[in-house]
Amino acid sequence: MKSLGTSLAHLAIAAGSYLNSAVLGAIAWATARGGAAGWIPDDLNEGHLDYFWLMAALGVVNLLHFVYCSRRYRGNKTTY
Repeated sequence: MKSLGTSLAHLAIAAGSYLNSAVLGAIAWATARGGAAGWIPDDLNEGHLDYFWLMAALGVVNLLHFVYCSRRYRGNKTTY
């Protein structure tokens, strides 16, 4: 059971990484039109910090959702 829980945790981390890559790709595609460098160019000194603020905002939303779910959680009250 411990191995199953660990593997599910790693799967969740991998899914989050793929989602982050998809968001990054979508932002890069949407902002780099007409030959412009876009938000995320090859040289990060030429890019924008908007992407990092977006990821920070998504992290805060994720934290708030976690706090909401953890406060509503009620454990199993059965006794053996």
